[in-house]
Amino acid sequence: MKKGNANHSYLFMAGVVAIVAIVALVLNGGGSLQGAVSSEGKLCTDDDPEDDFYLKGTVNSWNKVYEDYCLSDKDLIQHFCQTGRDVKTRRAYSCPEGCLNGACLRG
Repeated sequence: MKKGNANHSYLFMAGVVAIVAIVALVLNGGGSLQGAVSSEGKLCTDDDPEDDFYLKGTVNSWNKVYEDYCLSDKDLIQHFCQTGRDVKTRRAYSCPEGCLNGACLRG
């Protein structure tokens, strides 16, 4: 390969990388890459990964916050991360002693 062709290949690759970076910033709302893959490689984090019914949990995913909440005075709705990327919601869990502020009450 001629030296001139090699330089054109590197310039082309650098251009592609620059375009991808610009598209990522635009799709992210510009400015920062907050919400990009964390140091653990996850896009979804759960501060209650064991899904403890007696602890109000919070899930962060794609710059959105999902908190566990009481659907009624007995029924709890919990959010969780699936495969470290997507937020899922469990069906209502019926708390034996009632539900308050996103967690089951202890008896």
